[in-house]
Amino acid sequence: AYRKQRTFKAARGTERAWLFGIARNAALDELRRRKRTAALTAEPADVESATPEDDADTALLIAVSPVDERVVWASGTQGTWLRTVDGGAHWQAGRVPGADSLQFRDVHAVDARTAYLLSIGNGAQSRIYKTADAGVTWRLLFTNPDPKAFLDCMDFWSPTQGIVVSDAVDGNVVVLATRDGDGWARLAPSSLPSAPDGEGHGGRR
Repeated sequence: AYRKQRTFKAARGTERAWLFGIARNAALDELRRRKRTAALTAEPADVESATPEDDADTALLIAVSPVDERVVWASGTQGTWLRTVDGGAHWQAGRVPGADSLQFRDVHAVDARTAYLLSIGNGAQSRIYKTADAGVTWRLLFTNPDPKAFLDCMDFWSPTQGIVVSDAVDGNVVVLATRDGDGWARLAPSSLPSAPDGEGHGGRR
């Protein structure tokens, strides 16, 4: 904030909203840095596919989430997810049923059997999925009902408590939260500072 103090303009909003905007952008940058595309490579013989008919090796991997040095989950385009439980020696790959058109920008790994996936896009393309059986089945927990919202990223501070952040919509910051890992709800806009001027564009194209 000190380095950006010259960018503050009182006519555009309060100091509180300006500081919140800086903090929010810094937090998003850090989340994206942590989950930046990793160089995940494996010989075809080393990949065990959960859905052999799917060519998961053609997908672009976007996010990675390690549990420890042996258990790692990854996600990407075409509804793709990957998992290793031996430090990358072998990878299990698959696609979430009915989600082959979705781009999973974010993944959060809880343990070797449990993980969350976040898909991006305007409206219903933004979704949250969860597996508790190592990818054998995936439950759709949330489908974005707002055509203007565009979910960006997620993070958790416990196996069942976390948030998902969207682009701002109509001047309001959009944050979803869960307390049990299953039910997701949007926090009331009145409980959050207004989005800084120019933050978000009511959905992306």
